[in-house]
Amino acid sequence: MTTEPQKRTAEAGFTLVEVLVAMVVLAVGLLGLEALGVGAARMVNRAERQHGLVAAASDTLERTLGRIRATPAGTAIPEVQQRFMVAGRDSIRVHVTSPGSRLTTVSVTAIPSPSSSLLRRADSVRITGHVFR
Repeated sequence: MTTEPQKRTAEAGFTLVEVLVAMVVLAVGLLGLEALGVGAARMVNRAERQHGLVAAASDTLERTLGRIRATPAGTAIPEVQQRFMVAGRDSIRVHVTSPGSRLTTVSVTAIPSPSSSLLRRADSVRITGHVFR
């Protein structure tokens, strides 16, 4: 009596190794998405800080130019250099020069706080305006 060897049929399903590899690939993909989200949140926060610096510098420039325009035409504008803090951390520098009797130049620089973790000194904002009287 001879018996024929039985053929093995392919079993349906996944092996444990295949499941583990799929989980590792999925975990790596999800970690990449998380890093992308964290980076995007950091960039949004940095953009908001830079926007605040630009707004403070622009406001200071417009107020200074308005004061200069309000002075009588014959009055000499003195050269001024001021520095003050904004919200206790960032600083604003204002430099007013009058090289000619009719042209006044105002330069405003907004400098982020040295303790800022988002912005560096290189991220300073400088705006210049001119008044011809």
